[in-house]
Amino acid sequence: MHEYFLSVFLGIAEGLTEFLPVSSTAHLRICEALLHIDLHDGFWKMYTIVIQLGAILALPVYFWHRILQFVRTFPKGERGDRTIFTHPLSLTLIAFVVTAVPAWALAKQIGKNLENLWVMALALLIGGIVMWIVDAVFTRPRTMHMEEMTLPQAVWIGAAQILSAIFPGTSRSMSTIAAGQVAGLSRPAALEFSFFLSMPTMVAATGYDFLKTVMPHHHEADIAPLAMNPHAWIVLVIGFIVSFFVALAVVAWFMILCEDVRCEINGMQTLVGVLSVVPAPALPINYIRLCIWTRWCSGAGKFRQKSRIVGVDEQQVIAQAEVEFVLKEMEGHATNVHYFGGVQFQQYGLHHIEIFLENELQLRFPLPVIKVTRPTG
Repeated sequence: MHEYFLSVFLGIAEGLTEFLPVSSTAHLRICEALLHIDLHDGFWKMYTIVIQLGAILALPVYFWHRILQFVRTFPKGERGDRTIFTHPLSLTLIAFVVTAVPAWALAKQIGKNLENLWVMALALLIGGIVMWIVDAVFTRPRTMHMEEMTLPQAVWIGAAQILSAIFPGTSRSMSTIAAGQVAGLSRPAALEFSFFLSMPTMVAATGYDFLKTVMPHHHEADIAPLAMNPHAWIVLVIGFIVSFFVALAVVAWFMILCEDVRCEINGMQTLVGVLSVVPAPALPINYIRLCIWTRWCSGAGKFRQKSRIVGVDEQQVIAQAEVEFVLKEMEGHATNVHYFGGVQFQQYGLHHIEIFLENELQLRFPLPVIKVTRPTG
């Protein structure tokens, strides 16, 4: 029973840290050391790998619609301006190859570092400092969407991610996001590319480690072939399920947080805040008034902004408003508040808020309509 609770705890630790810009491997290893788990034990090495796979599974589940969209538009892209080498799926694969080849060549050194808590602790500290500096210095992105990324940006991000492979404790998502910001990506674009790059990278890495652990003719000298009993299987399944659901919640929260806080468009405009969630005890649900607040700055000229709420099918326009505004000087700013009256939501699911500037889609935010239960008594 003690190991069941231990598995829940480690599953939560893995799910919380896998996709945040803090190293999940380092946190998991540190937690295992603090709980006096033998880091050389074959079962716990396999356990660490398997619950990472549980967390990784959260990505295709969360991004299934985005993945299908990329597949449908391959290779020209949604706007018709991509090629087989610059489509988001191709850039993801290219960045993966740039990371995977050196990481595979340095597999022995990576294995040694995985058991060195000092290396992981130092990498955590340095990684946090680097990300703080990058976030403070690189504040004017040029690439706002993953669909606008270039081949050199993908290669650079893949190269930066090598550090996270060689030095466990250097967060993979931290190195990807920071490298993306240095290369001119906005935070949401860098974050989304980090998630997409995680899928092939982590599946390959954890799959390779898993094969080395459980297959007798592939195992390393210090990892004996495992004989699993029912108790061990239950411990493993608990960690896998817990890490999956916790990671799914973290990805959803992180995407909303990074998009809602700040997005800069070509160094000219900044969106400050939008709606985040619509709780609905029953359908249809009506709102007398909803609003979207945007603040634009660092530009000059006359602009037309259109804001709209679209339905789950991404075709139905539930509400829409337009406004013209003027930025008289680069140091000036304009704040627009769009009020939508009598808005009715007829479906649960993921709606979207879209912001257009001069009829060109600039920003797109998730607006989930979720079912809530009325309190009783």
